[in-house]
Amino acid sequence: MGPAGRASQAAAYDPTGDRLILFGGYSGTSYFGDTWAYDLATNAWTNLQPVGSAPAAREGHSLVYDPETKKMILFGGYDGSRQYNDTWAYDPAANTWASLRPAARAPAARDSQAMAYDPTAR
Repeated sequence: MGPAGRASQAAAYDPTGDRLILFGGYSGTSYFGDTWAYDLATNAWTNLQPVGSAPAAREGHSLVYDPETKKMILFGGYDGSRQYNDTWAYDPAANTWASLRPAARAPAARDSQAMAYDPTAR
């Protein structure tokens, strides 16, 4: 069984595991804070249930894969009462989320933004 129906979730491809990682979203009545993997080879969903802390339930956030660290980077979103400007990293190998504290000032809280990985900006 896969994730509950939702909109405004974020997903990114994990090339190491050949799967799609999905986080969050909104059903029209509920905000989700769950992490799922869709395995392309087996055509199956798995609720990953990461160990430890995770981002708050939200919709409209962005998620992108960083091939250098092999982690998914999440930013922003909305939970029905507030917008976020937090940054998180999901490590598919360890199945953990980590809250990141960027050294520079974070962008203003927002949702429904786009995000892309730029390999030349390192």
